[in-house]
Amino acid sequence: MVSIAPAAAATLDRIPAALWRQAAILVGGGFLSRLTTSIVNIGLAPMGEGFGVSLDTMQWVATGYLLALAASIPICSWAARRVGPTRLWFASLALFTLASVACALSATAGQLIAARVLLGLCGGLLVPVGQMLLGMAAGPRRMGRMMGTMGLVVVLAPAIGSTVGSALLAWHGWPWLFWINVPVGLAALLAGWLWLPRVGPGAAGPAGRLDLPGLVLMTLGLPLMTWGVVAIAQAGGFGAAAADGALLLGLTLIVGFALRARRMEAPLIRIRLLRERVFGSAGLILLCGGFTVYGAQIALPLYYLLVRHETVFMTGLLILPQDLGIALAMPLAGRLADRFGGGRLVVAGVILTVLGTVPLALLEIHTSYLWLSAVLAVRGFGMVLSGMPAMTAALASLPKERVPDGVPLLNILDRTGASIGAALAVALFGLFLPPGPAYPMGALIAFDATHGILALVAALPLLPALMLLRAERGARA
Repeated sequence: MVSIAPAAAATLDRIPAALWRQAAILVGGGFLSRLTTSIVNIGLAPMGEGFGVSLDTMQWVATGYLLALAASIPICSWAARRVGPTRLWFASLALFTLASVACALSATAGQLIAARVLLGLCGGLLVPVGQMLLGMAAGPRRMGRMMGTMGLVVVLAPAIGSTVGSALLAWHGWPWLFWINVPVGLAALLAGWLWLPRVGPGAAGPAGRLDLPGLVLMTLGLPLMTWGVVAIAQAGGFGAAAADGALLLGLTLIVGFALRARRMEAPLIRIRLLRERVFGSAGLILLCGGFTVYGAQIALPLYYLLVRHETVFMTGLLILPQDLGIALAMPLAGRLADRFGGGRLVVAGVILTVLGTVPLALLEIHTSYLWLSAVLAVRGFGMVLSGMPAMTAALASLPKERVPDGVPLLNILDRTGASIGAALAVALFGLFLPPGPAYPMGALIAFDATHGILALVAALPLLPALMLLRAERGARA
């Protein structure tokens, strides 16, 4: 195991300009993958009108992309070993750019949905493969600053997606929601050809035989779980047999894969990494943290929309302070994680997240927006400190050749926690919502009660954070 950066270090390892240049290139791919997740949502209605189909049909433009994102993660590690991380990144970005052209030129809704699925399969590889290349190049003492840089852009991309999408729709029409990917993708490909290091197939060890049964379990399990969460959110809570069944079946397949992988020598995803103290503690933090982060993303807009009767656009602006807190915390968290390790930061982040969630359980109909903005900024700051340093600590604890094994596993844990958290938030709001047309007071009661429980859920990562802190101290000793 690679040792964690000692807390007593007086200075940080200098990051050369070439490494910052590589980070900027890889961030470009991750930015495109996350931007196109949200930028299209604003254009679903105009697309449906243009194609002459219902909004329910056009929802598959968004849902198909999310399912494809989830389906591509399991094969990431094997493919990176088979062809090399650099080749895989180039191939993914090139196909992503071509698929964006296909989306923009689609003549029917079916063609657009099919092109979006291909876009998702390619986009699902861009972020983890970029993390692999950065992790292998940065080393443990520079991991936090590199991941903080990538995380800042990737986290902010969905936040600005709706704003950029609205402008493109107003000026040029819906095809430009996809044309925008082409110049950025081509620029990233050219820059990558000039400056990215060529990490070949042997750099992360032999690929071995592809675990086909494991691939089937995970390729079905993750999309089913993701679709179940999306469908439950659209239905307003549990109760729809298809959505509930998909979520349950997806989780069952994932558990089945985990049980099978524990007995295998070379599984598709190396579950055994969770036995290592630092990596296992960090993985548990990401799983628990996903409950809070993604559950809040679904529950938070309900206060502005249903209680305060704000427009969708104004709701986005009122949630912006949380995104600003995230933006401020990302680079700072990366630097502090390199200097002090992840455990201390995660403990502080969990406390700040709880402090930023408790006031949301005490809101009233006329609560000051200024006070609420300050609360959301604290909450966003805390969510970054309770998540990103954990991923940094996990990858920094691995030797260079095992980083490709750790990245997809961490992404799966984060996605699983996100799906469960989103489903939990929707179910809780529906459970506490009084029957009948009780708005806005009924919605306020449900919102406060939901966030009361989410505040308790936000404290869940505290125990694994203390475990991570202890594991890091043991590794340094």
